[in-house]
Amino acid sequence: MTSLIVPISLEVKNTPKIVKDDDIWISDGNLIISVASDDTLHLFKCHKSALARESPVFEGMFSLPQVSVDDSESFEGLPVVQLIDHLQDVKALLNILYRPLRLSPKRFSKRSQSAVVGPLRLATKYEMEDIRSRLIEMLQLDWPRTLQEWDIYQQMMESDLRQREIYDFPWWYPDPVEVIHLGEDLDIPEILPAAFYQLNRAFHARSLGYSCDAKPRSSIDMGLLRPQDLARLLIGRQRLADMTRDFYWELLRLSEDFNKHSCEYTLSRSRNEEAQQACASAVKAFLQDRYVLPHLMSAGRDPLVGLKQISTWYLPNWGKKGICSPCQEYMQSRVKEMRRKIWDSLVDCFEIGKEIEG
Repeated sequence: MTSLIVPISLEVKNTPKIVKDDDIWISDGNLIISVASDDTLHLFKCHKSALARESPVFEGMFSLPQVSVDDSESFEGLPVVQLIDHLQDVKALLNILYRPLRLSPKRFSKRSQSAVVGPLRLATKYEMEDIRSRLIEMLQLDWPRTLQEWDIYQQMMESDLRQREIYDFPWWYPDPVEVIHLGEDLDIPEILPAAFYQLNRAFHARSLGYSCDAKPRSSIDMGLLRPQDLARLLIGRQRLADMTRDFYWELLRLSEDFNKHSCEYTLSRSRNEEAQQACASAVKAFLQDRYVLPHLMSAGRDPLVGLKQISTWYLPNWGKKGICSPCQEYMQSRVKEMRRKIWDSLVDCFEIGKEIEG
């Protein structure tokens, strides 16, 4: 614990410039936190009890036998400890501690995500579990844990991009590379599946050059990916494409003998053979449609959206093609089932939590 906190003396010669923080200078505080930045010491006046309540690291330090103020490092009669951390991260953490209502996370905001990263690292370092949990919840606004949450997020994102007439991931959107590093370094596995999936989508968009020259390009820098994470991305891309392709061929095979599965003409007493064949043929024609087929075969780049479009744009019009209601419902159920399977498979697709050989 003591390795995290270094005592300093403010009474020696050649003391750097000292600056009291305007926000965190509590009048009845009984502790000075000092952070060095360049040639300046930035001081924060706070309460031992506030830090000890949130952090067993500080609680343990404060429980050690105390020496008199005259024999220890002090400023204006109060004990001083120096944190070897980034100034802005310490300031952000103390602001969360004293002014939690200032936390106002926003979706689709790289700045909002970046504001969480520093204090989250410190909350983890100093074992401030309540603050850490709150900050993780903020991150999850942009990195959902469930398919239902992802669909809501995706719908909001599409609306935002459509209004702005943007076709690439904007520079101000949260950076999946940054959040992947954060999730791995700080043991937050629940944000990694959505982050890798979003990175896969951004990787595809950039490779095709989807951006308007008049707009800022995405600031996602694939070069910052760690080698193992780049390998995970490439492995996951191929697996998503394989899953989508296999699903398409499975549906095509089913259409050859579709009537056994759900067709109402098969179940009816009349057993109208002509109607059965018409229903099966319509299903096969749908799968080979020049508009539907590209969605299915290219959906590996973004299968959750590709399959959602099939479900919402094309399948609702099946009735006009003479396909019976049970067959429509059956296909809808298969598409929805496949989307759930893909979401539940993201951890395995991207080898999250596993060592990548080579």
